[in-house]
Amino acid sequence: MATSGAVAIIFGLALQNTLGDVFSGITFTQGRPFVIGDWIMLSDRTEGRVTANNWHSTFLLTFRTR
Repeated sequence: MATSGAVAIIFGLALQNTLGDVFSGITFTQGRPFVIGDWIMLSDRTEGRVTANNWHSTFLLTFRTR
């Protein structure tokens, strides 16, 4: 019983960041801060249109001019 408890603690600590990322992604998606087609500007001044948004990532279509 003590061994299974120790294993559960080790797995819990090892998966802490991963589980946090998953729940953050789910919460972020449920909040819907922006939708496909919205134009957004990031903190580094990158501007783009949201083309896809899922629980793990958001994709932007950006335009570069030089």
